[in-house]
Amino acid sequence: MISMNHLVLMILSALITIFLINIISPYAERMGLMDIPSGRKKHQSKTPMIGGISMVISYLLCIPWLAAKPVYMEIFFLSVFIICITGFLDDRHDLSTKKRFMIQIIVALMLAYSGGVMVENLGNLLGFGVIHTGFLGITFTVICFVGLMNAINMADGLDGLSGSLVLVSCGWYAILASMTGSNVTLGLILLLISVLTSFLVFNLRTPWRNRAAVFMGDAGSVTLGLLMTYFAVEIAGHRSSQVTPITVVWVLALPLIDMACVMFRRIRKGKSPFCADNEHLHHIFQHAGFSVGQTVTLLTLVHALLGAFGIIAWVFHVPEYIMFYSFIALLATYYITMNHAWKVMKALSRLNLEKQEANTRLPESVNGDILQADKNSV
Repeated sequence: MISMNHLVLMILSALITIFLINIISPYAERMGLMDIPSGRKKHQSKTPMIGGISMVISYLLCIPWLAAKPVYMEIFFLSVFIICITGFLDDRHDLSTKKRFMIQIIVALMLAYSGGVMVENLGNLLGFGVIHTGFLGITFTVICFVGLMNAINMADGLDGLSGSLVLVSCGWYAILASMTGSNVTLGLILLLISVLTSFLVFNLRTPWRNRAAVFMGDAGSVTLGLLMTYFAVEIAGHRSSQVTPITVVWVLALPLIDMACVMFRRIRKGKSPFCADNEHLHHIFQHAGFSVGQTVTLLTLVHALLGAFGIIAWVFHVPEYIMFYSFIALLATYYITMNHAWKVMKALSRLNLEKQEANTRLPESVNGDILQADKNSV
């Protein structure tokens, strides 16, 4: 349950986050943390990328005051710090994919070996009994951490999108942790909800602000991915966990599905699965004419409904293998649908471009006819 200690620290962490964003923003350009519009970046002006480091600093400052703390708190602190600094350096210098992946793998191994965060149980995914990872536990742990860190990072493509998706997942996480008596994990989740909500005040588009005041940057998105994986494993990844692993997969469904389909589409085209492009779900909504605010609202709602579906199924003891096969079916449906959606969107975009070019040429043609008529009359 949420205690007075939780409430006080949530308020404190929110205030610290707001304070840090306001204090650091003026120095963002001097720190090399200014996002400049170019190429795929369609925002209209330079924007400070200091939301992530502000959230992480506030988060780490408040954790020691929690009544119930992680057993391996030093490892937890170090892991979050390393990932945040890596994101910070990536925001400044564009680190290579190889370097980012190596650091992410090292942090995942730290948490698995020294922090007790190990994926030991995959649940009864296939319908033939519970699958224990055994000696492959380390491998599954690393895959989960690296995969989700990059999934959240890939979702960070529109103002407020990745923050809203993570906030929804944290809400479902908090419910699961509360239902299962996971007080340590609950405290960590509530703190993240608080700092994330404060960040979204500056990052979401509203009727009073037509663009984000700050971005979270990779320092924020990749750290959020780390924390989301940590919570997932703590809630559902151990042998003694009451929550089934497939439940948290549904809680994280939208960024996972989008990442998997985009990467597969890139591989089919002969590209690196980690190259940047404009083929994510939020890009399709943009091509379809939805505004940034509408896109973020719709995707957040879909994400919330998928998480609700997973939790309701767990509460009513729907067999895990049914939920797993349902997720695979959803993944396949999404991939097929998005392939056709991209073809339709590209065709509409091409028609719209041709129409604009025709409208641009029309006045020139008309003017030419008028000039020729004037010459003939003379």
